[in-house]
Amino acid sequence: SRSKESSSKSSADIEITNVQKELLLSQYKVDNRLKVLEKTFRILKSRKFLKENKNLMNIIDLAAHPVPPPPDPEASEKISY
Repeated sequence: SRSKESSSKSSADIEITNVQKELLLSQYKVDNRLKVLEKTFRILKSRKFLKENKNLMNIIDLAAHPVPPPPDPEASEKISY
C-alpha cells in the first residue's frame, strides 16, 4: 500500500509540474507579445502616426456606433400630402 501512495504522489507531482510549465510558457508568450505591441506603439507614436490617424479612428468609431441622420424636411413634406 505504501508503494501505491508514493506512486500516486509522484504522478500528482508530475501533473503539477506540467501545469506550472504550461503556465510559465503562457506567461512568456504573453510578455513577448506585450513587448512587441509596446515597441510598435512607441514607433508609431514617434512618427506621429497616431495623431495623424486620430480622425480615421473617429470615423471607425462612428461607423461602429452610427448616429441616426436628422429627419429630411423634404421627406416629411411629401408625407403630409
